[in-house]
Amino acid sequence: MILRLEVLSAVDGIRRAVLTSDFSSAFFQRMQATMGSGAARATFTPVWQTLLISLTCAFIFSGLARGRIPSRRMTVLGMIVVVKMTAAFFGGGGFDSLVSSVILRDKPIPETLFARLTDLAMQSALMACMWGVGRWLMRSVGLERWRSFESLLTARPWRKTVGHRVACGLLLGAAMSALPLLTAAALDRTGYKALAFSSSAAWLAATVPLLLPLEPIPGNWCALLLLFAPLALTPLGRRWVSRWLRWVLLGALAVMAIAWINPPVAGSGFPPLLAGALLAVAYGLIYWQLDLLAALVAGVGITAAQVGVYFLHQDSEPLRWQGVFVAASYGAVALAGAVAWWLAPEMDPAPDETIIEIAARREVLESEFSLAREAQLRLLPAVPAQLDGFTCAASCIPAREVGGDLYDFFSYADGSYGVCVADVSGKGVLAALFMTLTKGILAAAGRDVADLRSLAASLNAQLHAAARHKTFVTMALGRLDPAQNVFEYIRAGHNSILWRRAGAAASEYRNPRGVGLGLTGNRLFERSVEIDRLALSPGDVVVLYSDGITEAMNAKLELFGEDRLQSVVDRHAAADAAGIERAIPKGVREFMGAEPAHDDMTLFVLRAAAPGR
Repeated sequence: MILRLEVLSAVDGIRRAVLTSDFSSAFFQRMQATMGSGAARATFTPVWQTLLISLTCAFIFSGLARGRIPSRRMTVLGMIVVVKMTAAFFGGGGFDSLVSSVILRDKPIPETLFARLTDLAMQSALMACMWGVGRWLMRSVGLERWRSFESLLTARPWRKTVGHRVACGLLLGAAMSALPLLTAAALDRTGYKALAFSSSAAWLAATVPLLLPLEPIPGNWCALLLLFAPLALTPLGRRWVSRWLRWVLLGALAVMAIAWINPPVAGSGFPPLLAGALLAVAYGLIYWQLDLLAALVAGVGITAAQVGVYFLHQDSEPLRWQGVFVAASYGAVALAGAVAWWLAPEMDPAPDETIIEIAARREVLESEFSLAREAQLRLLPAVPAQLDGFTCAASCIPAREVGGDLYDFFSYADGSYGVCVADVSGKGVLAALFMTLTKGILAAAGRDVADLRSLAASLNAQLHAAARHKTFVTMALGRLDPAQNVFEYIRAGHNSILWRRAGAAASEYRNPRGVGLGLTGNRLFERSVEIDRLALSPGDVVVLYSDGITEAMNAKLELFGEDRLQSVVDRHAAADAAGIERAIPKGVREFMGAEPAHDDMTLFVLRAAAPGR
């Protein structure tokens, strides 16, 4: 860009002075290069925005319809963001970037101005929606880190916690502004001048430079913090992907949002990614160690520090004084936060969830779940220890207050006996309800239908109608004929049956075909079911179990597995059924150590009595 100054002078003084500018093609190319973000960023940005808006819309309407998102606070937050962003735009040099856009894109100023203001309003609405969705999702894991921010939305800023978070956020943000500096210095030895201060020209043209740090610099990190992090922490996120993959994906999104959309270091490739990763880690630490408000204020502190540093390094003395003014102003805000931390009252309890209400609600729920657990365990029948030349034992250990596993034992008129071990898909209350339903259906049909295929078909038809493809039941359903020493069974999608043969001193897993109950209609179900028959000899052991046994996990994330179960049964094969049944959970607990159980553990052990026993 070339500036020309034409001066018309006369004897009595200067008559006219005209300053004109000449934008060369090289200048236009440089401006377009700085405004562009590269092919990768240009490709990623619409994908990021589409994903963000889609997830937000997917949750916001259902949350508002159920009354789980406070619409009044969403409105207040949206208005605050509109005022903040509008003030930063008009008072902080927004017209400088506006004029640049008009010149480079050859659009009229009213159209461009309207587009910018519309964009500000849309971003404000999106931020309010993301906060509402994040608040709804975070209710399942606790809102303690959101309370200070919500205190501002409810006009209670004079609180110790709020002051502490504001002061710490500004100071930590100022310290975080050194991370891109150190990254640039370490990689290209050019120091702070290598930073991509995208609005540096706007700082010089700003009518109120102090408002520049109000620009929504941490907006993309806010999107992650308010939406993706809660989604990763909730049971909904845990249902989709594993724990480690959730945090890897969340970290990758944070780095890309900071490094690609608002790059803290000039250039492309590794330097912006490294600086973005450092800033993402810093934001995450502030959020987990302090709270949401501190993380948001830290973004303002970063920009305030950058503005101050930029002005302090100018050659013009007035600009340097402007840097001193910016630093002093935000230092005063930090000092006010420290004073509030010292003198303000404590944070008020949340109006809709006081500590007393939460404690009372928890006691009621614990009492109800305790009663439900007792009722559920009473549904499980007592298994006779001695049974016509056989010993039997069974147990069910729920992983939660209520479980989705069951075992059953019943007799037929011809002298045979029915046994089963079943596992309802999922956990918690829903699984417990379907367990109770399965138990009731089995009690109604099992006493009269001795044919295994017909009994399984009856169970499948009723569960398929009740479940409606939302859940299913796996079951090992058997029939013992003591007179013939025969145990026949079907495996409806359940774990393999363990058969320990005393004569061969070896055990094996039996895997007849079968699909889970409730997954398909009876036509496909009956074609898929295969009946297996075991001719039992004295000393033989049959173990029916649920996957809570074999999928129990220790601290090293190792599974107990079928081999360890087989080893326990082989070591205790000489004991009766009760001894084997006690040995298996004991072995599992020793293997798990201090790790909690994540699934119900259910067993049914049948042993043919050896001669003389």
